[in-house]
Amino acid sequence: MRRITAMSSALIAAILCLGVIGTSMAVAAGAPKTYTKTVKLNKSGAEETYRIDLPDTDYRLKSVTVTPKKYKGSVDISNKEFRLGGSQYRFKATHVEGIKVSVRVVFRKPSSRPVAKGTYTKTVRLNRSGAEKTYRIDLPDTDYRLKSITVRPKKYKGSVDISNKEFRLGGSQYRFKATHVEGIKVSVRVVFRKPRAD
Repeated sequence: MRRITAMSSALIAAILCLGVIGTSMAVAAGAPKTYTKTVKLNKSGAEETYRIDLPDTDYRLKSVTVTPKKYKGSVDISNKEFRLGGSQYRFKATHVEGIKVSVRVVFRKPSSRPVAKGTYTKTVRLNRSGAEKTYRIDLPDTDYRLKSITVRPKKYKGSVDISNKEFRLGGSQYRFKATHVEGIKVSVRVVFRKPRAD
């Protein structure tokens, strides 16, 4: 009888252990690919540093938007950066005094799909106004190198000025500034490649 009881206890313990492991695996597997946080800015409009704690360290910035959209031109956002090993995102914001405004920040995890032949290509559509703007490309890995930047359509090559090209956030993001002749529909095609293994 004691032997049966001991075996039963061991069996129950094993089942509980498997249940805990299964639950942990399910939580890990179910981690969201995107994470969105809406931050309400202070009413005074004075510059303040806002912090967002992330549920994981491998998120990349997808977008930062002002809500309501009508206040987009009344808000200045700067010093956007990941801190604490990627577990926190910070930015500074200031705005016109007295308005009720928020900043919606969306993060996403990089794709886990393999990249063909070690290359990654992104086509960025430039704004219609032609005004200078900083464009950001989130990369699926940190060891890419720039291969080429080309203007599309090619006929507008002389109408676009690209500057301040650089990798940021430990190589997980590429940024550049671009300005062009107003009114044309133009894109920039950026190709990255991984260095060859020796």
